[in-house]
Amino acid sequence: MSPAHAVGTSLEHRTVEGGCLCGTIRYRVTGEPRSCSVCHCRSCRLASGATPVAWFVVQRSQFVFLAGKPNTLQSSPPVTRRFCGECGTPLTYEHADDPTALEITTATLDNPEMFPPTKEIWLAHKVPWVATNPDLEHFSRESSRTHDTDSDGCYATAWEFMVSASADSEFRRHYGPAGSWVELFRKDPMYIGTLLLNDSSVSGRYITVDRWRTASAYRSFRERFSQEYDALDRACQKLTLRETALGAFLDLSNDRSSD
Repeated sequence: MSPAHAVGTSLEHRTVEGGCLCGTIRYRVTGEPRSCSVCHCRSCRLASGATPVAWFVVQRSQFVFLAGKPNTLQSSPPVTRRFCGECGTPLTYEHADDPTALEITTATLDNPEMFPPTKEIWLAHKVPWVATNPDLEHFSRESSRTHDTDSDGCYATAWEFMVSASADSEFRRHYGPAGSWVELFRKDPMYIGTLLLNDSSVSGRYITVDRWRTASAYRSFRERFSQEYDALDRACQKLTLRETALGAFLDLSNDRSSD
C-alpha cells in the first residue's frame, strides 16, 4: 500500500499525501479530518479560478510539508492562503480566528476520493449554472467559523444622498449596480454587492448600502484603494446636494442566537 493510501492500523494514524501540479510542493496529513466541504464563496472562486472548491480541515499538528516551500498570500487581513509559486496550485487556507485549524484543497490529495465532502457551504455566493449535490448538507453561508467572516452575516456601510433633478440620471449611472463605485469595489474579492434605494416619498433622496464579507475587509479595501476612492469621491461631489454617512451595520439575517 503506497504512502498516499492508508498507513498504520487505525484511522487515527492513517496518513495521506498530496501536492501541487508540478510536484515542487509535497505534503502529508496524519489522522482524520475535522470536516470536509465544498465551498462556493467568491474569494475561494477567485483564488482558485474554479467553482466550487473542495476543502478538508485538520489540526495544524496533523500537517507537514515534505518538499518545497509554498508562496503566501494574505487574501484578507485574517486570512493566509498558500500556493505553489511554480505552477500556481492553491494548497492551504488559514484563518486567524482559529489558529489551530488548517484547510487543505481536497483536489491536491493523491487520492482525493478518501475525503469526500459532507456539505456545501456559501451557497449564497453560488454561480447560477453550478449544480448542487442533493446528497450533501447545504448552508447559505458557513456552517462554522473557519472562513473569511467576522460573524454569520456580513458588514455593510450605508449612505444617504440628496440629488437634484438635473443630476439624477448621472447619479444613478455612477452609484447604481453597474456604476463607477461598484466597478471600484469589485477590485476587492471580499466585496459582496451594493443596493441603491430611491425614496418614493421624498424627491431626490437615495440610500446606498455597500456589503462586504467583514469589517476588516472593508477597512483593508479603503487602505489599498484610498487614492482611487478619494478621486472618485471628488468627481461625484458635483452630483449631490448633500451626502450623509448613516453608519455601519451587521447583517444578522442568519443569526440563530434566539433559536
